Amino acid sequence: MERNEQSSERLLAAISRVQSHFIDDAEPESVCGMLLQELLKLSGSEYGVICEVVRNAEQAPYLRMQAIRALTLSEEVKGVTAQTAQSPEYRNLMVLCERVLTTREPVILNDPGTHELLSGHSVVNTFLALPIDRGKQLLGIVGLAKRSGGYDEAGLAYLEPFLSTCAQLLEGFRNRRLKMEAENALKQREDRFRAAVHGANDGIWDWNLDTNETYFSPRWKTMLGYEEAELADSYSVWESRLHPEDRDSVLAQLGRYLDGTDERYDVEFRMRKKNGDYCWINARG
Repeated sequence: MERNEQSSERLLAAISRVQSHFIDDAEPESVCGMLLQELLKLSGSEYGVICEVVRNAEQAPYLRMQAIRALTLSEEVKGVTAQTAQSPEYRNLMVLCERVLTTREPVILNDPGTHELLSGHSVVNTFLALPIDRGKQLLGIVGLAKRSGGYDEAGLAYLEPFLSTCAQLLEGFRNRRLKMEAENALKQREDRFRAAVHGANDGIWDWNLDTNETYFSPRWKTMLGYEEAELADSYSVWESRLHPEDRDSVLAQLGRYLDGTDERYDVEFRMRKKNGDYCWINARG
């Protein structure tokens, strides 16, 4: 690959374009498609794929194709399709990408006829597969094919800054996806908790020790004779309504549970109602 001042400018311009595209359009398929298109131009390749390394439920890594391109294809048909993905060019590229998944080392193949794993293909005769690393983590793999004159180590070095950009973007997508998954999981837990609170006849209260925020369910408040808006969500509300004769023992048991001395919190005590009477409460946690 030609490496001069002009090619360096092309490389920097390509990096700038994909970074700008990441900001403007955060859809992984769109950004990965642009990444691959730029890689094809920079490397002089005609075919290419970008795969993200993901893990299944058993944490075993596998490849998820994010983009597939051919410079000779029209804009309308560029993208991952069943027909193009099953063509010999892309089957061979995926074989080499699977090899990189195992070795984490680049694969250069300028004579595919000598490689026992690849199917014969008279048109595409040069292949390159590269790991997309971020530190010690393998985030993805790019496969390129059909470069006139083949691929070499110098060409790999030329593409390295662009691959670093690919790694940053893939990591950004992964972190964004993990954040979204965590938020969705939290929302599901909160929805289940609210449904349980709504359907339960027990009063429920929750105390966040880090923020000191407290939640009392509507049922908890009505058990003491209050409407929901009449009683503030505050730990002091709970403690101030403990019967004087029960207060010390209840707080002592709560302390032993919070410091890990007791595995369970199961205690009975009296609590003052709105009308001044006391009712017996069985609290479990």
